[in-house]
Amino acid sequence: MKKVVSIALFGERYTEYAKYLPAFVRAHLNIFPDWKLIIHCDRRYDPPFIHRFYATGLVSIVTRDPAMLCTSMLWRMSPVFPGFAEDAEYVFCRDIDSLPMPRDRAAMEWFINSGATTHTIHDNEMHV
Repeated sequence: MKKVVSIALFGERYTEYAKYLPAFVRAHLNIFPDWKLIIHCDRRYDPPFIHRFYATGLVSIVTRDPAMLCTSMLWRMSPVFPGFAEDAEYVFCRDIDSLPMPRDRAAMEWFINSGATTHTIHDNEMHV
């Protein structure tokens, strides 16, 4: 069963959010060691550290043409749709500034075992 966590880096505050990436990848590898991490990245921003993660096989990188804010946010949904390179059975979209935690893994595993079609975790008041 292939499980994916999908995140996106884009927009005017890209460099601010990119600072979270090293910690996010380390946390992901500890909490979700058997899950694929896909980083969707605006091609205008190409920091070398992302390629170091990719070169070690720790992540997949999908570079994208610049897009409007809502479109960029939806990049992380692309593994859900047919034709995407990753053949994922479960896709969880996460915010780069929300560090993966064991309770996230527990909630995601609960969802997988539930047989439900969709799942939402509201971990920030701004997202409600």
